[in-house]
Amino acid sequence: MLGDIELKSLETLASVGAGKEASKYYHVFQNGACYEFTLKVATTGESDEGGKPVDRGEVFKRLEKFWPR
Repeated sequence: MLGDIELKSLETLASVGAGKEASKYYHVFQNGACYEFTLKVATTGESDEGGKPVDRGEVFKRLEKFWPR
């Protein structure tokens, strides 16, 4: 939900070289127009700088807090 508008969602996962991308697409058709919003998390797959694996579920949970309610 975005305010009182119900959006449909789709999630994709892709490998890009050594990295991974996860995207969530939200869309709605209203008043003769299609609206789409995308949230995306991408990692390089490299850990040379001491990085740790990303919990994409936790990242999306944090990003979704920015949706107006």
